[in-house]
Amino acid sequence: MAALYDGQQYLIQKGYAVAVIPGLQLLQSQPLKRLNLNTLAFGLSEIRGNFPPHQGFSPLINVESELQEIRSLLPSRELLNQNFTSDALQDLIRSQNFSVIHVATHGQFSSDPQQTFILAWDKRIDVNDLSNILQSREQERTDAIELLVLSACKTADGDSRAALGLAGVAIQSGARSVVASLWDINDRSTALLMSSFYQELAKNNVLLSKAEALRQAQLKLLNTPGYELPRFWASYVWSVIGSN
Repeated sequence: MAALYDGQQYLIQKGYAVAVIPGLQLLQSQPLKRLNLNTLAFGLSEIRGNFPPHQGFSPLINVESELQEIRSLLPSRELLNQNFTSDALQDLIRSQNFSVIHVATHGQFSSDPQQTFILAWDKRIDVNDLSNILQSREQERTDAIELLVLSACKTADGDSRAALGLAGVAIQSGARSVVASLWDINDRSTALLMSSFYQELAKNNVLLSKAEALRQAQLKLLNTPGYELPRFWASYVWSVIGSN
């Protein structure tokens, strides 16, 4: 939707922030308070050779700089490569209070839960396991996960209902909203867009909704030489479940 073009401008250039909502009820977009930006970031820049769960995936060389940028902008804790395991993810989510969870790794989401997963160092974490990990936090704490970001994931090829699978990830994880991409895109452009996205959220003088922060990041990438084409910036969608 963000890439709809009238011959002069794309839809996001007209001031519209695009969201996927798994229902007929329209939700009022609200600013994300700066107090709620404590972030847990996981990243996988390396791929293990001869390890079946990692077969078919390539290294994400810009993930480290992506996590460094988040760390420079927001209070955060990060685990990278060998430290990014399913057990470490579960332990940190259970023991500490994070309102933003950022996962920079390969993966895909689909309308079929069996084809929805993220890639950790030790395994593929499918949507049911991810749901159990994130909801284990809800048993300990009453505050919700405000935002789940899947920065290098994509939809399953040929699945026309995959955007609904993205909403399903949000519902099953207990997160109020999810940001992810609809197709596989350049690793460098992902890092640039995510840097801009968190810069918008972290601004002291302007409190933006998450949808508007994403739009501003997309506009910045659109105006960056070499990244003007929609394939670089239009893939990212925001799926909302609660008040955002």
